[in-house]
Amino acid sequence: MRPSDFSSSKHPFYLAIRTKDTASQWFMRKQLGVNKLGQMLKAMAKEAVFPEHKRITNHSVCKFLVQKLRNANIPPTETMAITGHKNVQSIRPELFNEMIFGSADSNF
Repeated sequence: MRPSDFSSSKHPFYLAIRTKDTASQWFMRKQLGVNKLGQMLKAMAKEAVFPEHKRITNHSVCKFLVQKLRNANIPPTETMAITGHKNVQSIRPELFNEMIFGSADSNF
């Protein structure tokens, strides 16, 4: 269970996992590293039997979360607090698509 004194919006969402059995807590009071998160995503996708051509990345999970929050009518400022985005423009759907596919004016 997540510790109550480490559950505010200023604390990292993913906690780093202790790997040594000598610790009395399962977590460390710091953010989970991006490499470890990527390893966990790959393992979860494999266990969920995702098609191999489907890539699950930290960015795709974040994009999915932003879409779900938007669909739930969560205000952009709250979405930014959850995802860590610093600029409201970076969570607009048309900008997400442009970052991934390029601008609408570009030639393929």
